[in-house]
Amino acid sequence: MLEMSYLQRSVSFGGAFVGVDVPGSETKPFFVAVLISTEEKAHLISVEQLIGLERAIDFILQNKPCAIAIDAPQPLCSRAHELQFEEFFKACGWARNGLRECERELIQRFKIRCFPTTPTTFASFRRLILIGWRLYAKLISHGYRIAKGKRRGKLERWLIEVYPHATFVMLAGSKLHPKAKAIGRAQRLAILERYISGILRPQRITRCADELDAIAAALTAFLWWHGKCIILGSPKKGGCLVIPKAHNLM
Repeated sequence: MLEMSYLQRSVSFGGAFVGVDVPGSETKPFFVAVLISTEEKAHLISVEQLIGLERAIDFILQNKPCAIAIDAPQPLCSRAHELQFEEFFKACGWARNGLRECERELIQRFKIRCFPTTPTTFASFRRLILIGWRLYAKLISHGYRIAKGKRRGKLERWLIEVYPHATFVMLAGSKLHPKAKAIGRAQRLAILERYISGILRPQRITRCADELDAIAAALTAFLWWHGKCIILGSPKKGGCLVIPKAHNLM
């Protein structure tokens, strides 16, 4: 659990950044990583596994993040979490076929493939999207806003959509092994270690892919806050996806 006195000291330097790996099932945990920023350096404070949306929300808000990076597609209308999955695309004006603009850019510009956000996407990703929409809605009700590009005021609290695999690819500098393999997870941990202090302390060593994805999401929020990211897509065409600039060492 994050020490609040440590967090309070960090706020004057830049605040906390949270990354959320959204589960594809109500019975699986959210993985939530917390970084703090001191003099433009990132420090890992905590990675938690939290079953249930309310527990995840409580933990996120307790840490008072200035930016939250969510590994799930953002909604384009306020009622998204109340609609049936297929109804959402018609109600919010999303294309019923093909990729979102940000997904298309990710593939065409950077050769990074991703799951398409469409009415016919496969079941487990559909469940993840629905859980993600409820997460966005809850955080918006607590004063957070979905960012439409670069960061604006320091006093604002922002939500960004991220894709941890793209974060790792952009920062890797070499081909990544699959994260399902131990060598792939070790490779991703080494990437994170270049940007984040405290990640290899004994009590904070991460082994599972979901933990690594949550930390990569938080790191993307940190880099975005400092103007070191690329914004793909547009608010009116499926939302914006945030990825780091390539080999973006601080």
